[in-house]
Amino acid sequence: MLDKLSRPDSWNIGKEKQADIQLQYLSDRHVIAGDPNFLQPVFQNLIENALKYGGEKVHIRITCKEINPNTIRIEVKDNGMGITPEALKHIFKRYHRGDHQNDMKINGHGQGLYFARMVVQAHRGSIAAESVVGTGTTFIVTLPIK
Repeated sequence: MLDKLSRPDSWNIGKEKQADIQLQYLSDRHVIAGDPNFLQPVFQNLIENALKYGGEKVHIRITCKEINPNTIRIEVKDNGMGITPEALKHIFKRYHRGDHQNDMKINGHGQGLYFARMVVQAHRGSIAAESVVGTGTTFIVTLPIK
């Protein structure tokens, strides 16, 4: 599934952005138990957010690592503007747009991360985020292995 996401033609990247996306598999078993019709938009949303909130030169690292025989951990890390600690508490709430709630220059309705959380939880997984303002954000998704 992540291989489909590695095609940049499926993202809306402006011509003014340069993007470097690295995929790193740290497990031989990386088949997720789940519906790709729902999980693919989750990861596409995380990557698009990294592109949207990154600067002109965006670096994204996606790491897939088996954390036990039944679970894989997928991290999507970017070098974007980061999320403030206060906004980080609310990012998975419906219609919440973090520090960009009233910024009309940045497109979005605040439903992407809400949808991501709902889908990941429906697949018996979890999603969390870590961020440092000015450094970037890491989204951590854990899902069962098939």
